[in-house]
This record gives sequence, structure tokens and C-alpha cells, in this order.
Amino acid sequence: MQPTNKQVEIAPAEHDALDEVLMSLGFSPTTVERIRASYATDHIHRHLRQTLWLVSVGKVANPTGWMIASMRENFSEPFGYPAELAARSMTIQLDESTFAEVEKIVGEKEPRNAVITEFRRRMLASGGRV
Repeated sequence: MQPTNKQVEIAPAEHDALDEVLMSLGFSPTTVERIRASYATDHIHRHLRQTLWLVSVGKVANPTGWMIASMRENFSEPFGYPAELAARSMTIQLDESTFAEVEKIVGEKEPRNAVITEFRRRMLASGGRV
């Protein structure tokens, strides 16, 4: 069997909503397309949350410039950044055999875990994208 990559992405918002927020921040539609093509959704979400927080506390005057630099250089969370705003998404890539092994191990250890069951259901239903 030819190994295939399955990408699982768990993100807090849909693409359309994210695009709208990025454009409301000042990005052009073309720049939004470039950002989406260059970075994983969870990476964009994390840096967007940080940028919006920094703007709200008056520490960033140019949010688009800051966010581009933040994503490019992968800035860490700024000092004073609230823990409740920390990243709540994750992207992983597994080949099919590794995914099967992980699924087997997780299933054996926690067969009744509702979160894992839902994750599996979404994974299978979406062909690898959650």
C-alpha cells in the first residue's frame, strides 16, 4: 500500500471568517490569499490573536506589519499575553500506517473517551481533515 499523508487540522474558525478578520485588520484580499497559501491556519490564528491583543493594549500601531513580521519570525507570545488567549488549535501530519498505529494505541488506552471518538469520526468522515 502506498503511504499517503493525512493532514488533520483543528481550528477555531472557518476560512471565510478568518479572511474577513484579516481584511478588517487592513490586509488586502491579495495579501490574505498569500498569507493563507504561506502559513498553516493554526499559525495564522495564533499570530492574529496576539496581534489583536497587542493592538487592544496599545502596543502595536501597525497591525498588518506587525502580524506579517510575527508570522514570518514566529514571535513567541508577548509579555502579559493572557493564557486564555493561547493557541487552541493544532495541525499534524501522519502517513496512513502511522495514523493506524496511533489510532490503535489510543483506542486501546481510552476506548470510551468521547473526544477521541469524535476526533476519529471527523477524521474518517472528512478524509483526513478535521
